[in-house]
Amino acid sequence: MVDVIKMNANPFLIALGCAALVACLIALSFWSRSHGLAAVRKWAEAQKLQVLSAKRRSFVPLWCSGKGFQFFRVTVRNESGAIHRAWIRCLDLTSAEPQNVDVIWDK
Repeated sequence: MVDVIKMNANPFLIALGCAALVACLIALSFWSRSHGLAAVRKWAEAQKLQVLSAKRRSFVPLWCSGKGFQFFRVTVRNESGAIHRAWIRCLDLTSAEPQNVDVIWDK
C-alpha cells in the first residue's frame, strides 16, 4: 500500500506568490506602455509632428481593435500649427520604430 502524503499549502506562500504575480503584471504593463509611447514619439518625429498628448486606451472602437496590440489616443500639432487627433495602434512592442504603428486620423 502506498502512503499518500498530504501537502498543506502554506497560506503565507500562496499570498506571497499572488503578490509576486501581481507585481510582475504591473511591471509588464509599465514596460509595454513605455515602449508604445516611444513608438508614438518616434512616429511623430518622423512625420514632423509635435505630440501634445498620448494616452493609452484599453477600450477602442471595434474597427481598430485587435488582440496583441496597444492603442493610444493622440493629439498632435503639425508644422503649420494645426492640431489633429488620431488613434495609434502599435504593431510590435519589441521594436519602437515608426513603421510599427498604424494611424487612423479623425475626420
